[in-house]
Amino acid sequence: MTIELTKLATYIGNPMTYLPAYDNTITIILLSCFFITCFSLAKSKSFLLELGRNFVNSKTHVSAFSTSTNTEINSLIFLILQTCVMVGITLYILLSTKYPQTVEHYQSGSIIGLITGVSLFYLLIKWMVYSFIGWVFNDRVRTSIWIESYSTIIYYLGLILYPIVLFIIYYNTSNYTIVYVGIGLFVLTKCLIYYKWIKLFSKKIYGHILLFLYFCALEIIPCVILYKCMHKYIDVLTINI
Repeated sequence: MTIELTKLATYIGNPMTYLPAYDNTITIILLSCFFITCFSLAKSKSFLLELGRNFVNSKTHVSAFSTSTNTEINSLIFLILQTCVMVGITLYILLSTKYPQTVEHYQSGSIIGLITGVSLFYLLIKWMVYSFIGWVFNDRVRTSIWIESYSTIIYYLGLILYPIVLFIIYYNTSNYTIVYVGIGLFVLTKCLIYYKWIKLFSKKIYGHILLFLYFCALEIIPCVILYKCMHKYIDVLTINI
């Protein structure tokens, strides 16, 4: 009897596989994002639809931000935060699968918060660059319309990513599916951005060539650099651990 109790006391079981669906931090974040979505749609549903119509409209129009209220704009700012949070959760799920030994040394909230902060900083830099370019070329009208269009993509992306992230978490989706969905959304957003740029800034064939180079410089290359930096940072953390 004593030998059996000793064996039970010294027995070490296999650790359970990490599942995001059972992570309390992720559950709280998703619940908060649900309230953010409800609040944003309740306060700015009409304004959000107007932004969508303006984005599809190929003609130069007055920016919707000039006729909107502060409540409508402030409520949609939460959708920007939600977009970055959804990106943070998705990347955290991928990292927890690819680098489990590294991720387990840190709180899930801290990693998601770090990725969210980097995403917000990236968007802030992009808006500052766009505003600076509009000031340099003295084309504030079309630049304001472009910033509105870019913001519209971010707003709608936050709404689209929420149910996708829920599906990924609670249906235990494979990494390949997550990567394919991420690449599809990335390509779709870049195509929409390129389409809007053509409609706003380019009227001639040579302008399309310059626009394509400009597009690569501001949209594609920064994403590649950001990916390389994050990958390098993760490798450093892995070595230190």
